[in-house]
Amino acid sequence: MRIRKIAFWPILFVLMALMLALTAGLALAQLAPFHPGDGLFPLQHDAELLLVNLTANPGDRAMTCWNAAPPIWNLSKPASVLNPISTPL
Repeated sequence: MRIRKIAFWPILFVLMALMLALTAGLALAQLAPFHPGDGLFPLQHDAELLLVNLTANPGDRAMTCWNAAPPIWNLSKPASVLNPISTPL
């Protein structure tokens, strides 16, 4: 009986750590707080790829890829800053 008690706690600890890591990874994949160049961006990118690979439906997989891609422009800047060619001479 004592052997079962000793083996229970380490297994519970490992399962809880795995659940915490999975939850943190999915949160990184959904919230996307980091950008290319940030220190934790590779971890976020790996979590996003895992989320894409876990998506079964091809349509949902494509939408997940689209939403996970970093934006290529910053809409908070005026158009003249984004496209210097459009500025009047």
